[in-house]
Amino acid sequence: MVPKGLIFRCAPYGHEQTLLWRHGTLWFKDVWWSEGDDENTPWERLPTPSEEDWHRLRSKLEQLKIWQAAPPREPERCIGGGSIDFRMGFHFPDRTFKIKGSLNEDGWREWEDESGNEIGEFDRIFRRVARGIERLTGREWFFEDFYEEAE
Repeated sequence: MVPKGLIFRCAPYGHEQTLLWRHGTLWFKDVWWSEGDDENTPWERLPTPSEEDWHRLRSKLEQLKIWQAAPPREPERCIGGGSIDFRMGFHFPDRTFKIKGSLNEDGWREWEDESGNEIGEFDRIFRRVARGIERLTGREWFFEDFYEEAE
């Protein structure tokens, strides 16, 4: 099923990458803030994914139960170098998911509430969605170096 819209944006350390699917066209922008600003960085048109590619992404979202995913809690402090600000949204004819937030770059921590109960693992879901986007576009996301999980 082809989405009506998609956004996947992540930004650590003054570097931001954005993928957009709008009106049947896939766009990508890669901005290093030290090299200029967002307005002067052109959007790159990517090849249109096939129906099979979209089906594979949708299947991954279903497998991850993204529609029921709880958002990450804001980290109280950054561990191991900082955080990744992100925004992702998927608008399919039958379902919509939108979320934005920050994740620690140092990996796969399960968030806990004040009593020590695990409340989610959005870090893992984010990473797996990013891998699905990579397969859809053929592009690797620059934050990959921060995550060294074998799938």
